[in-house]
Amino acid sequence: MKKTNAMTAALFLILLSIHPVWSQVARKEQGNLVIEGIPEIPQRIVDRMMQYQSTRSAYLHDWDSTGEGMLISTRFGETSQLHLVEKPGGARRQITFFPEPVRGAVMCPDPSTHGFLFMKDIGGGEFYQVFYFDLEDGAYSMVTDGSSRNGGVCWSNRGDRFVYYSTKRNGRDWDLFLSDLEHPHEARPILQEGGTWFPEDWSPDDTRLLVMKYISINESYCYTLDVASGELTGINPTEEKTQYGAAAWAKDGKGVFLTSDAGSEFLRLRYYDLAEKTCADLTGAIPWDVEAIELSPQGDRLAFTVNEGGISKLYLLDTQTKTYKQVSGIPVG
Repeated sequence: MKKTNAMTAALFLILLSIHPVWSQVARKEQGNLVIEGIPEIPQRIVDRMMQYQSTRSAYLHDWDSTGEGMLISTRFGETSQLHLVEKPGGARRQITFFPEPVRGAVMCPDPSTHGFLFMKDIGGGEFYQVFYFDLEDGAYSMVTDGSSRNGGVCWSNRGDRFVYYSTKRNGRDWDLFLSDLEHPHEARPILQEGGTWFPEDWSPDDTRLLVMKYISINESYCYTLDVASGELTGINPTEEKTQYGAAAWAKDGKGVFLTSDAGSEFLRLRYYDLAEKTCADLTGAIPWDVEAIELSPQGDRLAFTVNEGGISKLYLLDTQTKTYKQVSGIPVG
């Protein structure tokens, strides 16, 4: 009996001694966060997790006019900034150093204009402004008004003009404006229909634009816009609620490559003939969404990616035969 009492007393003393420690682990307040019943995470685990949380990626924005160099963005410190890689295997050279992240950079296609347009937030309020960066001297200047939200920059094929969306008319609707580098603050509105509009591509002769009207994640519409007259013409018009994704003008100007879920649960690559007003499904055999498309400068090939179960697969399409094949031998990602 005495032995049992002694063991009980010893156990009581042990529990009494660890109770303050247990109480500290059991409940912890960090601002509005209350941690209860969760032990402290060892520093070695925190350090190991940082290796995964602080990984850095690079994003390709555009090629330069020679086709040799490219404009990329990657993160150093807290924000993504632009870097120039001037040749295959060349070292990257950082060219922007802003406290805010830089996005949406597009090179001018005119070889005599050695620069690019890019977007950057002002004051952290997502009031993105468009800037021009001169690669000759490293100077940059704002080409939008500094107060509205702007974006979706798209150069003409000649590189003498560019179009972008802006909310400067009423702070709400995304109108389309046409501008140039000589008189950037005299941008001319070319579409003021109300709602959310953004440009996709110029026609080969720079007289028309492919534009999208966004309603919701499941509903959007594609049009051609006559730059001079402002006339809108629907692409593959239908009464069915349809989602459109990417769009690009064929190099002969006779049709449009686009992605749409019309009559399907997936976004499929299609070709719309502007004269015949017919739409051909090109990837009906692929039971996945086509994510992005990119036409080659000559217009003979079109690259597109397909989201196959969360993994992007790359394909090449012959624009004449409309046949495609998957690109093999590239990393999975």
